[in-house]
Amino acid sequence: MKQQNGWIELLRDGKAMMRDLLDATERRYKELDQTKPPAFLLYIDQGEELYVRAEARQRQRFSEVMQGIADPRLYMLMSMRADFLGELQKDEPLYKVHRKIDVPPLRKAELREVVSRPAELLSARFETDGLVDIITRRTTEDSVEDVGALPLLSYTLDDMWTQMVKRDDGVLRLPAQSFELGGVLVDRADAFLAAHSKFQDKLRRIFTLKLATVREGEEPTRRRAVRSEFSDEEWRLVCELADHPNRLLVTATPEGGETYAEAAHEAIFRRWGKLRDWIAAEREFLAWRTGLEGARRAWEATPEGSKNDALLMGAALAQAQSWLAKRSEDLPVVDRDFIDQSTKRESKARRRARRVQALIYVLLVGSIAGLIGWINQSYLRDRLNWYTTVRPYMLVQVRPYVLTAAAEQLLKPGDSFRECAKDCPEMVVVPAGEFMMGSPANERNRNGNEDPLHRVTIARPLAVSKFEVTFEQWDACVTVGGCAHVPDSNMGRGTHPVINVNWDDAQQYVAWLSKMTDRPYRLLSEAEWEYSARAGTTTIYSWGDEIGKGNANCNGCGSEWDRRPAPVGSFAPNQFGLYDMHGNVWEWVEDCLHTNYEGAPEDGSAWIAQGDCNNRVLRGGSWFGAPPGLRSALRFWFSADDHAFDLGFRVGRTLNP
Repeated sequence: MKQQNGWIELLRDGKAMMRDLLDATERRYKELDQTKPPAFLLYIDQGEELYVRAEARQRQRFSEVMQGIADPRLYMLMSMRADFLGELQKDEPLYKVHRKIDVPPLRKAELREVVSRPAELLSARFETDGLVDIITRRTTEDSVEDVGALPLLSYTLDDMWTQMVKRDDGVLRLPAQSFELGGVLVDRADAFLAAHSKFQDKLRRIFTLKLATVREGEEPTRRRAVRSEFSDEEWRLVCELADHPNRLLVTATPEGGETYAEAAHEAIFRRWGKLRDWIAAEREFLAWRTGLEGARRAWEATPEGSKNDALLMGAALAQAQSWLAKRSEDLPVVDRDFIDQSTKRESKARRRARRVQALIYVLLVGSIAGLIGWINQSYLRDRLNWYTTVRPYMLVQVRPYVLTAAAEQLLKPGDSFRECAKDCPEMVVVPAGEFMMGSPANERNRNGNEDPLHRVTIARPLAVSKFEVTFEQWDACVTVGGCAHVPDSNMGRGTHPVINVNWDDAQQYVAWLSKMTDRPYRLLSEAEWEYSARAGTTTIYSWGDEIGKGNANCNGCGSEWDRRPAPVGSFAPNQFGLYDMHGNVWEWVEDCLHTNYEGAPEDGSAWIAQGDCNNRVLRGGSWFGAPPGLRSALRFWFSADDHAFDLGFRVGRTLNP
């Protein structure tokens, strides 16, 4: 175990490569006087989870470690869902050596054999010949809408087998008229609740307050809760729920980590009516708690010297203090400590502010004592307030610059405006128009999620920020408590694009900007983004079909900024006057993830219906990716709560007609 942990550290920290591990393994075979194998096989299951959804720096290190894949002793096989292959294309070293093996979906005939053949081998039979066809058809139908249908099938067949063994008749039975894949979870949950009715309140707390993640406007999803969050009695119930025959939860102990529990399948949140009622009653608290956990994790990841700046402030802290007073027992210790530290920091800041304000007041009063006779006293009082409080200062910086309705109506395509004195986005008016969204069949490096090519109409002009939101602009929001501090990963602040922001952070910024200006700022829809990026072109990039040199920054773009974010505006704008639509940082948009454009809106609006809203769309590519990742048509996504050193955003604004 000590040797294993040592190798993990060496590989993780860049002090060893895969070939070093192979060399050491072969030496060990020799020491044991055993014949070394002709080759080694590394199999990576669920590549979309372990590789694609890992943080960017973890993916980069993995790719570096696997440089040894050219070693004839090593073969690597990684299974990955087809809709994630675009990310692998951005990893140039791995992509160069990859050989794709397409594995088709399980067809109906094959699925029928999965259902029927094991029973035949074990000398069992289904009650009727048609029962296998009914189960196969329903599973096929559900698989189209739910990638978790096959695990639910295993639950169903397992329950059928258990009941057959109890009857000892060798017949697998299931009433066809009531068959529903998710029904087995509901039946098990209802049965467990009925058998443990005196523990209903504890079961409610386990499923809602411990094991559910809730975001505003989205379906509940699984949350992983560690052992220390549960009382001893709650954990006994968790273990029962995880044991056969219930299997409603799973528990595990990661190496070097704390034992945790989570729901066995997310279908329980959609199909168990009792749990839906419990979550509905707690939705406001659960949604807030999810945001708190995100803020706490961001704080934990912040370098030590900047940790104070990443604590809760302003309205966010006041809300947290209110929930802490009402629901302290429903918050994990780490979250309570996070709020306490934020409170202490705020108290110190207030004491400092009061001392500074008192000093400023004394100095000002002293300096104007001789002028009292001719300075209007009410004007003086207003000026004192202006100097000694932050928020009125910000409002003074905003109010004279906000467009009036008349001024807004006079805007023409190409005009620009900024609705504050400084430190807020400069906006460019993009004209109305229509375009073909997606990629044609002959476009190089295209992905299937860019189909079908379809016409989209942008009926009215809109305003789009000329640049990606910068750290200067983000930090202005932080200063007045509207946003949380985010680290720059030593990439630079100031006019560099803000990074390490997730989709929720971006929403927080546009909400703050809208509140300060009383104007409708927002994220762009995916269609608006592509329309703005293409700027009337139909080529791979807005400047043509080749990446060229000096048009953008990426891993292979040929610019001085290819290995880090560039200050915004370092490259030429597109035909609409927008900068960095290709490269620099990925840009969050409003839309939920959809695997293709079937049923997409044709009016340019955000597509949030019937999608996976736990994942949100990103566009434009980044400095960290390869040139194909910068294509106008390329679509990518991350979990809404993911952040990385190449994730940022730009803002849009609806214009009045």
